Amino acid sequence: MVKQPARAVRPHGRNRLSRLSACLSASVLVAGVVSSELCAADFSNVPGVKISHIDPPSLLDIFFQNVRYIADPSITIMPNGDYIASRSEFGSGSTATTSGQSKVFRSTDRGASWSLMSEPTDILRATLFVHDDELYMLGYKAESDDIVIRKSTDSGATWTANTTIKSGSYGGTPNTPVIHSGKIWIGQSGTRVLSAPITSDLLLAGSWTLSNSASNSGHPFGDDWQGWSEAQVVASPQTGVVLMPKIRALPNTALIQVNESSGGVSFDASAPNAFVSLPGGEKKFGAQYDEVSGKFYALTSAVLPAHADHPTLADEPELIRNTATVVSSPDLINWDVEKIFLYSQNIDNGTWGEGFQYFNFAVDGDDLAVVSRTAFDTTGNGLNYRPPRGHDSNLLTFHMIEDFRTLTPDHLLTIENGDVVRYEVNGGNDLAPLGTFALGTDFDGAPLTDPAGVSQDPIDGDIYIREAGGRVLRFDAIGNFKASVDPAGHTGASEIYVVQPAAGVRGWTSESTGNWAETTNWYYWGRPDTPNEVATFGSAINATTYVDINTDEHFTIKGLRFRNANRYIIDGDGAITLQADTGNAFIDVQDGSQWVRVDTVLNSDLDVSVPDAGDQISFRDSLDLNGNILHKTGAGDLSFSGKLVMNGGAIVLDGLSPMAFYSGSIGEVTLDGSLIFSPDPALPMTPGSSYDLIINASYFNGETFDFVYLPSLDPGLYWDMSDLYNGGINDLNIVLSNWNQTVPPADSRADPSGDGFVGIDDLNFVLGNWNASMLLPSETSGTVPEPATITLLIVGSATLLRSRQS
Repeated sequence: MVKQPARAVRPHGRNRLSRLSACLSASVLVAGVVSSELCAADFSNVPGVKISHIDPPSLLDIFFQNVRYIADPSITIMPNGDYIASRSEFGSGSTATTSGQSKVFRSTDRGASWSLMSEPTDILRATLFVHDDELYMLGYKAESDDIVIRKSTDSGATWTANTTIKSGSYGGTPNTPVIHSGKIWIGQSGTRVLSAPITSDLLLAGSWTLSNSASNSGHPFGDDWQGWSEAQVVASPQTGVVLMPKIRALPNTALIQVNESSGGVSFDASAPNAFVSLPGGEKKFGAQYDEVSGKFYALTSAVLPAHADHPTLADEPELIRNTATVVSSPDLINWDVEKIFLYSQNIDNGTWGEGFQYFNFAVDGDDLAVVSRTAFDTTGNGLNYRPPRGHDSNLLTFHMIEDFRTLTPDHLLTIENGDVVRYEVNGGNDLAPLGTFALGTDFDGAPLTDPAGVSQDPIDGDIYIREAGGRVLRFDAIGNFKASVDPAGHTGASEIYVVQPAAGVRGWTSESTGNWAETTNWYYWGRPDTPNEVATFGSAINATTYVDINTDEHFTIKGLRFRNANRYIIDGDGAITLQADTGNAFIDVQDGSQWVRVDTVLNSDLDVSVPDAGDQISFRDSLDLNGNILHKTGAGDLSFSGKLVMNGGAIVLDGLSPMAFYSGSIGEVTLDGSLIFSPDPALPMTPGSSYDLIINASYFNGETFDFVYLPSLDPGLYWDMSDLYNGGINDLNIVLSNWNQTVPPADSRADPSGDGFVGIDDLNFVLGNWNASMLLPSETSGTVPEPATITLLIVGSATLLRSRQS
């Protein structure tokens, strides 16, 4: 949780009318200009703990360009547990361009209170850090000036004189140094890093190496590129030392690799994952690696989807700073929002604005000790105490994020303006708006109308919404519609706090086509991209929708779940790997005919469930079993219209529905694996019974499975496999019974040509393959082996297995 002083949470983002200063405005009008107010600032509503402040400029200050703002927060923890924080200043009224001015503060009670320790000059934008139990600050003599370092032996009360590390025009902002490969590393500006051996004297200029600058030549952003700067340095055993700059105006960062021997940097802007998506990456952020969890954490000022089309800042997302977020990643490539820890409804409106930004933090056990450059209204009754913009900070504030490794967002569902909407509770005064709860517009043939009560099932977490007319609709916790239910017992309340979906469940929330990589297309504000995450495609869409995976994008996930009669098409030139962190990967089609039209590879066994006839999962690009088992169950269809490679894998079918191959698979099927018939318990194993396993085996071009495993039969019965790879009377009957229909016909096997229409092409296809038997290289019957003892298999043709009495 985010620990803040006790205060009432403002309901649902309404205007801050209730916060009025105890003193009335003493502003007077002099020659048409508002003078400074005479009453003192009020910090009672400021989120977190105030460490330091500067009164926002008056209109006179702004007119005469005499403004000062707080800049560059930094924090570190002393060996005795004391917190040390610092800040500097910027603005036309500061001395930043000629001589840095910093302030250093100490807290002996884990951030609950702070005292000013010193005000060193000739240093700004300084990074505080402790090395060998001694306190240092490394920064710049002034803006675009020498890199300097100082040391304190009394918790920041006094400091040594500046040691100049590099003379010249340099710049950057605070970041948390890392120790890796026997060196200390500190990021410099956007693309450079300083390093020194950990055994060296850090006050000697000769101890330090300043790297080269990385080149952005070949970056993929075209005219949207506005530069990079203010890099954070991170390191882990898996990644080595990496620089992560902000990318101005774009929610991205770059992964600039550092050579740990030379101290230089290298970067190929055109390489895969050179630039990665990072919510809030368009502003300066703080980042660190956490050894306990093995994850990277960053604190960012991300842009809520609700504010993406802000009337004055839509083209300047770098100035939307009202939402503070905790994000995490296992690998620096795939980032998810864990929680909103601060939020203000007061985005810049041309007159004033609030913001939280430039976070730096220190790990204290299970908690994050955070400092923020904060712009916030400190009275609410006049312009003097309102920052001109969310960018223009008047405060340095402290925030404690408790138990950061197990963060869960706290969400409120409330009936508002005839709808059910979702908010997130955070450490600020305002609830963060997350939009309409129910995804989609059609729920059992009618829209959601006049909701009167909301409740949550305590066992499965499903949400029930009762309409005033009596209808009760059931949704999952993401907001995907599931069914109408018996209204008995479902009364509900006007608002409820809800339990979140199971960890790793991600849901598509966009109403239309969009990119898989875009985090705002998913609940909760994070795309599925790791082996413990499941991509759920539910009720958000009302027509065929494309989910695009671009070239060079490759996502590894545990599973895909579909629940919509409309078609989702996972499309593009990218790829998916299905790999489970535990158990099997899976595809679950609960409704609809769904397509996967990207290259797909299995790194785990895959369970494919299509329970109902008429539903389908269709692989329209390549599928590589990669030596794993694909186990298909249910009366719905599994089909292929592209390349299928087994690589020693296996396909297991239950006999309730055959797997089908269409024209795109001609010459693209490699059956270097096993076919296993594991019949559903409902199927009879009696004389005369037959089971269709494969449709359009002719597309195999003579390919046959390496092995076919059939279940044992009662004494006196045996399997007749003569029609395993050829067409027969059953195929002809299917085509004729669906004659002159368009796809999807009542039985998809009626369209072997794959042209979308049941006609002469399909009849010719069946007759052209009439009774064209192909003998198997080996005909094996017996007990279906355990998965560990069989070669894996993939499915791919129209198979007829016939049991009869000898």
